Amino acid sequence: MVGIKKDWSKLMIHAVHAVLVESGFVRLHYVSGIPVDQFRFPRKKAFTLSIHYTLPEILAINLTEPSVVVKFQSLGNFVIVYGTLANEGPAHRLCLDRNRSLPTRIVKDGLALPLLIDLCAKVGLPPPPCLAGLPPELELKIMELLPGNDIAKLECVCKEFRNLSYNDDGLWKHKFKEEYGNFMLDEPGMTPWKKRFVADWEKKKKKKQQPLYALQEEVSLWTAGSRVIGHRAVFFNSR
Repeated sequence: MVGIKKDWSKLMIHAVHAVLVESGFVRLHYVSGIPVDQFRFPRKKAFTLSIHYTLPEILAINLTEPSVVVKFQSLGNFVIVYGTLANEGPAHRLCLDRNRSLPTRIVKDGLALPLLIDLCAKVGLPPPPCLAGLPPELELKIMELLPGNDIAKLECVCKEFRNLSYNDDGLWKHKFKEEYGNFMLDEPGMTPWKKRFVADWEKKKKKKQQPLYALQEEVSLWTAGSRVIGHRAVFFNSR
């Protein structure tokens, strides 16, 4: 912890480490494979640091492999984070900005949870109970059961759900048919389905809001009129 108070990048590394520990990971010494909790940072402002992690369940059976490696690259106002299974597997990448607060949810959903799923699958442990651990075809079936506006919210959770929501001819055509029926499906110029759904949903939302706006305007006119009548009453009484 020495000397990190003035170094933003090192603070971010400690924050990411805290999220990983909270998610169930244990840090390993990269040579001995012994659990450790201390950091030794390079003194340079721009540096690269690799940290190995595993799970307590793996240590309980006296295994140091497989593990995951999280690589931090400090570049001025940014810290680039790469996480992957040791020596294999796809990399999960995050970019942390000095001018923004640490998005804990993004670190957990975009780094910790995918690494946890990968590592559990590698050693045959039960996957963590989460939607992201399901097969993609089952995730898509679940998304089809949600309203369109909830699917849009789910897109913001992680890259995997965002990629699934790009299924325009399947997912969004189904949502459009569910919302508006079959009579508009054959009309020209209506694809992509997602954009069409969003445009019609916004029109529908505005129509619902129009009676409220009309009521507010009527109340405003009534209030203004009552003030005028009140002033006139006072004027005539004074005469």
